[in-house]
Amino acid sequence: MSDAEPIPTGEPWQWPEPVWRRIVGRARAGRSLKPTSWPGGARCAVALSFDADHDTIPLRDGDQSPMRISQGQYGSRRGVPRIRAVLDREGVPASFFYPAVSALLYPDEVRGVAADGHEIGIHSWIHERNTSLPYEAERELSFRAADVLAEGGEVPLFENGQPSAFTQQAIQFCTDFETERRRTEQFVQTLRSLDLLESKQTTFTPRAPDGTAGEPIQLADYFAVSEEKLAALPAAKIAELNASGALRQIYAHLTSMLNWDRLVTKTAIRSPVANA
Repeated sequence: MSDAEPIPTGEPWQWPEPVWRRIVGRARAGRSLKPTSWPGGARCAVALSFDADHDTIPLRDGDQSPMRISQGQYGSRRGVPRIRAVLDREGVPASFFYPAVSALLYPDEVRGVAADGHEIGIHSWIHERNTSLPYEAERELSFRAADVLAEGGEVPLFENGQPSAFTQQAIQFCTDFETERRRTEQFVQTLRSLDLLESKQTTFTPRAPDGTAGEPIQLADYFAVSEEKLAALPAAKIAELNASGALRQIYAHLTSMLNWDRLVTKTAIRSPVANA
């Protein structure tokens, strides 16, 4: 928990309701992002990632036991090669997260994983427990780890302990993206408060070469602004939307919807589902 959220005192059965609701709320997943259908008729989507901790767990704990250190080496000598072989056989890309000390102990492994086309991610310096570190130490270790993992790469993430130009651009992109996300969220909240959104469905009817219509395929469920509800708003509310800039966004949305059916049809024709 953060400094603003002190650890609750007493036994869990003694906690007041706001305490356990706050704890649970920090781990809630939010709204479901599952689409109506996956591309190509797939049943699901999977992301694979692996933490190549190796020897760093006992090292982090100051454990010099040869037995536990050897367990970490086994991960590099046997575990990772087996994983790479499976991924190569199935043609599946994955993400590998390395503590910097693991990368220093097994540099050829990291280079091999990257050469296979997999993503390399930062996973601390020596698998330290970040929640117990002061801010300055966590920041310094993160920069140090980034320097190790970026060494020999095409684009350095840090230079002389500071974010490189590439990283600064990435940070600016993320900042701009978050700004636009918040604007979009606020815009959607405005539409919902005015009850302007209505649920819609998009379907596509494939046709055989002779023109015979096939079974309709449902492509998407979505929400769009109702022109009827917009037209029914009082003049004062329309003026308010115009002053805030939301009215321009609404009309841009409605204009884009004019090409929605044409775009969906083109996409569906190219989709393996439509051509199955």
